[in-house]
Amino acid sequence: SDTSTPMLRKNGMEAMEGELFLNSTPSFLRFLIKAFFIQDVLDRYYDLRLVIIDLLANFFKEQLPKIIPRLIKRVNIFLKEEVSEFQIDPITFIEVQKYYKSDKMIWVIFQKARRIDRYIKTKLLKKNYDFYLPEKIKR
Repeated sequence: SDTSTPMLRKNGMEAMEGELFLNSTPSFLRFLIKAFFIQDVLDRYYDLRLVIIDLLANFFKEQLPKIIPRLIKRVNIFLKEEVSEFQIDPITFIEVQKYYKSDKMIWVIFQKARRIDRYIKTKLLKKNYDFYLPEKIKR
């Protein structure tokens, strides 16, 4: 989850240019991501349930799956007692697990594409690559 970017809409429009998210995208994927995925990705940040599922799924990546059921229990209490007016369905472990598996696959492919992009720019085109890439992430 990106917890540092303020996601705000003003009069139904993104306050921040969605294009900024594409800066670190491999150049050969930019058009596809912009055309088919960027709006879905941005929309997720405005769905409290999906934001919570995304945050919970990060505990798989952090190698802490044992605490997820306890967190889900607390989250569901919060949804029922604190934000019941939004009528958000309870979250299940299976949902979080499925979300993580899908997210994991997307990020593995995306990081490999970024490495290919870096190779093309630095080795073939002899240009600078403007981004740091993380080491292999244990997922």
